[in-house]
Amino acid sequence: MTVRQIYWETKQILRAGGIEDDAEEARLLLCHFLNMTSADIYLSQGEQTGEAGKQVLLAAKKRQAHYPLQYLLGKWPFMGLDFSVGEGVLIPRDDTEVLVSTLCEGLLDQSSPKGLDLCAGSGAVALGICSIHPDAVIEAVELYPEAFSYLTRNCQAYPDYAVTPVQGDITDTAFCSGFQDAHYGFIASNPPYVSQQEMRTLQPEIGHEPSTALLANDDGLFFYGKITELWTAKLARRGMLAVEIGETQARAVCALFQNAGLSEIIVHRDLSGNDRCVTGVAP
Repeated sequence: MTVRQIYWETKQILRAGGIEDDAEEARLLLCHFLNMTSADIYLSQGEQTGEAGKQVLLAAKKRQAHYPLQYLLGKWPFMGLDFSVGEGVLIPRDDTEVLVSTLCEGLLDQSSPKGLDLCAGSGAVALGICSIHPDAVIEAVELYPEAFSYLTRNCQAYPDYAVTPVQGDITDTAFCSGFQDAHYGFIASNPPYVSQQEMRTLQPEIGHEPSTALLANDDGLFFYGKITELWTAKLARRGMLAVEIGETQARAVCALFQNAGLSEIIVHRDLSGNDRCVTGVAP
């Protein structure tokens, strides 16, 4: 089949699956599997695609069943960086830019700030911080082996940024004790925060992402409780804790911050006007 035939057939497959932006996703699949630019696709005069064309159609069939486009492409952009992604790691999302940009605003007057990224996943938060504040020094903590492999790969892709992958369980008291108290200028986290009830209402694509990166007990608040209980002692004087939240969790998370002795607690909203991030400052 020719490039144009593959493009139109891919669009039809995606449209049949209810994929809203079928034209854009078809373009992305062709660019990836045929190793072409958008201009190459649109200017094609009948070039045959061979085996690569079959790969496009197979990928389109998977996408038709709402398998994540990001996993099919193997990479996804966030904060101007490209992140390797695949099964076993959470896909970076634009909403998380609120967490990154808000935290970086608090680091403007710090030189080479040291920080932690807890539940780091792909490393999007830690590396995103470094894309704005390139002299930051960050330990990125992730428990699960599949996600940790992507974290390691993404950190290696940006060697100019001082992000060190650390494998461990942030809810484990013994593991936490290995980090120095009053040492870090900031702690960032985009932890699992989806409740059991909310999991049943999410888009089908999200069902392919690791539940360990999404689901949390106690109405989605479990990890916020552990972070404020175990990790706030690691903040240096005037150090900032910043966490991404679900849009209904601001009040409960603010209460946890207050109980942990943090001050200047602020809820930050995303571009849609939803509560998206909470920050607090250590005494």
